[in-house]
Amino acid sequence: MSFWPKEGGIATPQDIEDLATAAWLSEALFAALELGVFEALGEDALTVDELARRCDADREGCSRFVRALASLGLLTLHERADTGDVLVACATVSRRHLLRGSPGYLGDSLRYRRRLAGTWSRLGEAVRRGGSPLEQSAHDDEAAYRARVRDYLRAMDDVARHKARLIADRLDTTVLAPGHLVDLGGGAGAIAAELLRRNPGWRGVVLDMPEVVELAREESSERVVAGPPLTGRLSFAACNLLDQAIPTPPEGGAGWGLVVASNVVHAYSHQDSGPLLDRAAGAISDTGLLLVHDFFTDGAGRGPVKSAFFDLHMMINTYQGRTYPWQWVRDRLESQGLVVAGPIPLGAGDTPGEEDTVLMAAARTPEVLSALRVDRLEMLDGAARDLGFRRTAAISPAHVVTAPWVEVKCRFGCGGYGSGGQCPPRSPQADETRTVLASYTQALLVEGEPPTAEFHRRMLTLERAAFLGGAPRALAFVAGPCRLCSDCEPDHCRHPAEARPSMEASGMDVYATAAAVGWRLEPVPDRDSPATYVGLLLVG
Repeated sequence: MSFWPKEGGIATPQDIEDLATAAWLSEALFAALELGVFEALGEDALTVDELARRCDADREGCSRFVRALASLGLLTLHERADTGDVLVACATVSRRHLLRGSPGYLGDSLRYRRRLAGTWSRLGEAVRRGGSPLEQSAHDDEAAYRARVRDYLRAMDDVARHKARLIADRLDTTVLAPGHLVDLGGGAGAIAAELLRRNPGWRGVVLDMPEVVELAREESSERVVAGPPLTGRLSFAACNLLDQAIPTPPEGGAGWGLVVASNVVHAYSHQDSGPLLDRAAGAISDTGLLLVHDFFTDGAGRGPVKSAFFDLHMMINTYQGRTYPWQWVRDRLESQGLVVAGPIPLGAGDTPGEEDTVLMAAARTPEVLSALRVDRLEMLDGAARDLGFRRTAAISPAHVVTAPWVEVKCRFGCGGYGSGGQCPPRSPQADETRTVLASYTQALLVEGEPPTAEFHRRMLTLERAAFLGGAPRALAFVAGPCRLCSDCEPDHCRHPAEARPSMEASGMDVYATAAAVGWRLEPVPDRDSPATYVGLLLVG
């Protein structure tokens, strides 16, 4: 479940109304934290009266509030059979992430988000200025400044602990020689700690600003590095990443076995982030790996949605931060002689691709990149977005819907029936298409827009990327009639190697197939209305 609309997802008046009231959801979460709802419940199931007393809240107000939280899946409600009273309890996700003391607790991060929420009311001013409308603090109160740094450190550590597991899941360090890792701007060390726990032969250093390092050493003792497993294996060192060289490993050597730059690039301007990436690239050993984890936009800079809005967040609340296209990161690292893989989405559990950040990885040789656990479709997702497709979705070929009515609709609903070499009746019929689909196990659905010929060429480029990436059976189905030639000769195709049938010409129900991955397609009422094209890439 995602409360962020998918790319291209705002399509109806109701979508616009929902967008206008989206803040209601976050305000409900913030109010629950303010009232202490989750701590009041703990592991218990309470009546509404009991919960209202513990939260010092009105009984009727509490009753209405918990129903709203339950509709979000944050609470569960059960009616007692004997008394009819409604019992309220924390949902599993709330016990894991909203109950203070739980390993996945996010409360510090959410309270920090709450304090920043008001700054978004000045977005229009930030757009007019082209930068933050907020006045920069003079930091004249040392105690207040230290408290702000601590709050920020704790908030970011909440997020980092969650991301650390996802990053570590993507990395098979048995492929790398045991050695030293360095975490650039690593705060309290959550990511470095997770990687070290999983790789006992490694030692690590977290680099950050002096004031952050001072607090991180205090915070880390209770948050991330307590206990024998990391004793003597993780240290902190002060380093200004903007104007200091990345130090060499403590025990010497030509470079680090693993360099991590997580949510660092977005904090700086182009003038600073580029050289920082250069220094990170130069810090890895010949057999080392560089991981860059961040919010990135696609090649067109349009999405993902969260990354595009995070860029606005940086414009409002910082003086130089921004999100960058992953192509820019790739180009920068390749200019340093590295081989680059990514973007790699950080999927969580059963919802791959639902995370808001991605990984880019780089090494001096392609062999080192085999340390990444990555699916072919995930790599093609980034390639598709770089080509300008609006959104993509992995789909099982078994879920691609075919039906005989599609060809009949072409025959009686299209004036071009039979006039194109890739149109019915020359294109595959539904039965043949079903047989082809049954011989594949992986497919990628993509969404784009006219012109038809350009969409067709992009699908061919994506097919070739899959072919060169190790999928020799890759086969693309395009959208609409073939427009590679202005005057088609149906029985004498001039470009047989490039001609491809469309999904609908092959008996696929595009609307139902799109619905299978959660996309809603709207019919085009007339020729002047914008059209949405959907293509399918069978991979392997």
